[in-house]
Amino acid sequence: MRLGPVIVERGVGRGADTPRDRAVGKGARLGAIPLLRTADRRKGEEHERQRQETQGRQATRRLVAAASVALAACGGGTTGVDTGLPRTALLALARFDSTPPANPTICAFHNNVLSTCTIRYSDSVNTLFATINFSPHSIVSRNDTLLCDSCTVAVSVTLTPGSYEFAVGPASLVFNQTGEPVATVSFGRYDDPTVYTQSSRYASAAAFVQALELWRERTPDHWVEGRNSSHSGPTVVTSALESPGSYLLGALK
Repeated sequence: MRLGPVIVERGVGRGADTPRDRAVGKGARLGAIPLLRTADRRKGEEHERQRQETQGRQATRRLVAAASVALAACGGGTTGVDTGLPRTALLALARFDSTPPANPTICAFHNNVLSTCTIRYSDSVNTLFATINFSPHSIVSRNDTLLCDSCTVAVSVTLTPGSYEFAVGPASLVFNQTGEPVATVSFGRYDDPTVYTQSSRYASAAAFVQALELWRERTPDHWVEGRNSSHSGPTVVTSALESPGSYLLGALK
């Protein structure tokens, strides 16, 4: 019997079709393709994951940028804290009168009772300068001591001559931040809006009057708009009083 040569081949894959030792002339059977396809699929999945991560980072950056623009438009900084404006950045409404209100005006009331403090000029018709409404428990403490329901509270209001600026005291009072006192300032009789000419921002006295708000000196020479400051009448501005201190009826210069 003649012996023919035997060729030993190694298969590429590991499947059942992998060729083994066979005689010459036998064709190779297909195999190993599933392994190559698996590698291609994994590369495709990795590419898709990287693409999604890149898009996610880009979307996050766009959201952060949009939030920063919105915050800047609202007047806030990166920390969201409004430090306020210097007094020189504000144009105060001038006041002229020869019969000013009593200075200071003392308002005394029980802390558990709704009370209104009225400040009037000493003219013949007792023209109204302002009212301050104290809702029950609108003052929390005095001299670091919590106030009882029936405690008597004395609040002083001191006017600055020549302007609609006043100081509320004493400084040891702490107001209730969810139900603070509310001031309503009237300026229809003794105001002098011609000061608008000191600013190029306003085309007329009426435009200046419309822009008036009650400003609060939160820290020395740092003024912020009073909370909920708004016009409640043609010549009336109402605002919450968030703390003792100085308040000014004015507008941006």
